[in-house]
Amino acid sequence: MSSALPDVVKSVAAVVHLLRHVRLVPDEVPRYAEVLAKTVVPPEEGVEALLFRGDRDACAQYVLISDALNFCFWSERPWSVEFRGRRWARTYAMMAGLQRAIAADASWLNASRWVAATNADVDRIFAGEGHIPLPEKRLEILRETGTVLENCGGHFTRLVDEAECDAAGWPTGSPSCSHPFATSPSIAAVRSPS
Repeated sequence: MSSALPDVVKSVAAVVHLLRHVRLVPDEVPRYAEVLAKTVVPPEEGVEALLFRGDRDACAQYVLISDALNFCFWSERPWSVEFRGRRWARTYAMMAGLQRAIAADASWLNASRWVAATNADVDRIFAGEGHIPLPEKRLEILRETGTVLENCGGHFTRLVDEAECDAAGWPTGSPSCSHPFATSPSIAAVRSPS
């Protein structure tokens, strides 16, 4: 376990404790939705440089792996990456590192490449100023995501199409997926934290 993780856990302990007393008031949801609909949040300037461009399959693979690796960027000194003439930090740095890797080697959009990833690959992909937090965990998730996807035909679009874009019915009902995400150790850990 990375030394950053205990600090993160300690820093959110009070919030987690208080969340036990948080509840959803169903009657207030529509009112809040109206407030949000009227709220304009301008995108961060220049963030369009991080929009991934490719065909449907490539974009789906990118979204899957970037979402899988998009967690825990807390650190005293934010990790950052130089990409397309700008320095990006935290989540944006992760996206920039992935896109930089894909531009250099398109095989980074293949599940089999994720399965074969090494510590050195993670270091290269996310090379920048400082170090990405929890690189070992990111490697584990990268490999596991690749393994699950390989067992489901290798293409995220295939699973999306089979589920008819309905995540609630996917992937355990997917005829092409012999390894449902429900059996994934990482998913099991999220569902029942220790």
